[in-house]
This record gives sequence, C-alpha cells and structure tokens, in this order.
Amino acid sequence: MLGKTHLVVGTAITMTIMQPQSFSELLIGLGTSVIGAVISDFDVGTSKSSKAANRIIAISLVTVAIILLLECFGHIGVLKLLQKNSSLMRAVIGALCFIGVCIFGKMQPHRSFMHSFLGLGILSVLVAIILLIAVPYFAIAFLTHWRLIYLTLKK
Repeated sequence: MLGKTHLVVGTAITMTIMQPQSFSELLIGLGTSVIGAVISDFDVGTSKSSKAANRIIAISLVTVAIILLLECFGHIGVLKLLQKNSSLMRAVIGALCFIGVCIFGKMQPHRSFMHSFLGLGILSVLVAIILLIAVPYFAIAFLTHWRLIYLTLKK
C-alpha cells in the first residue's frame, strides 16, 4: 500500500474519531496524525523504502515547520498549548528519544518493531512526554496503518 494512502486514510479516520475542539488542537492533531499514519513504514528495507523513510522524515519536518510558521506569524495558540501542557526541555528530550527509537526501528526488519505493540507503546509514551494531548491522535493513526495492511494482505 502506498504511503499516501496510509497518510490520507489514517489522518481522516483519526480526525473523525477525535473531533478536535479548537484550531490549535486541530493543527496538533493533524500533524500528529500524519506522523502516526506513516511512521510504521520507517523500517522498510528496500531501495524504495529508503526513499519512503526519507519521505516520512520530510513529511514530519514539513508538518512541524508549517505548524511553527503558523504559530510564529499567526499566533494560533500551539505554543501556548505546548507551554500549558509541557515544558520545552521535556519536549526536546521526548523528540530526541522519539527520533532515536525511529532510528532503531529503521534498522529492524520490515513489519517487526515499527509494526508492534511494543513500538506503538514506546512511541506513544514519547509523544506523551512531548505533548500529552497528541497521544490519541498518534496512536489511532498508528493503528490505522496496521488495519490498512491487514485489509490488503493476500490470502
């Protein structure tokens, strides 16, 4: 299945389930859902997957950059929500650990650690360290990735 499908379906299902209540929550939810929907394929080992992993990194960075730009120029409340629910040091440490876990996951065989409940649990805890409100968005999108794979497995 294409990463675009995982991204669109995972984000749409997550946003339908979560129904964010504010614009800042909407942006955090969208950004986190996008990352959660595609992060499982970080472990793909073929040459195409290398490109997929790079796309996942690029999508994650672009998503964060867009949210930061909107915050800087539009003062949409994401920074205030982050400060209210987390500290900058916690966010930085959580993000660095998240990246570390993803690097570990990339070195594993496809559909192993990055497609496991252990991977989901560890990454969700790290998302919680960064920003607790983002966890359900991340976890739901992560789980939709598995469901889409199950629907397309040849029997």
